[in-house]
Amino acid sequence: MQNVDDYIEGLLQEKGITDIDPETKEGLKSEMKEQLMEQIDKAVVYKLSDEQATELANMMDDENFSRDQLDEFIQKSGVNIDEVASEIMSKFRNFYLGTGE
Repeated sequence: MQNVDDYIEGLLQEKGITDIDPETKEGLKSEMKEQLMEQIDKAVVYKLSDEQATELANMMDDENFSRDQLDEFIQKSGVNIDEVASEIMSKFRNFYLGTGE
């Protein structure tokens, strides 16, 4: 999977957002990354079986549940993360650039 930071930087360049101050640009990139990662996470969860989704929900109820535990669970789930991420990144790009493809 392509590096998300590089991907977002490429989207900004394609959109023509190059002449903004660095602080604003970093804020925009951070917001875009958060939105993209949230969409990828949701798409991966939708690919889980009902049993896996229930197990994950129970794990997430633990206040000590970490991102590392989530990543490990997803890795073991059988979901093709790269495929899901690529699909979501493509949709995100089309929406952001307004290409509608």
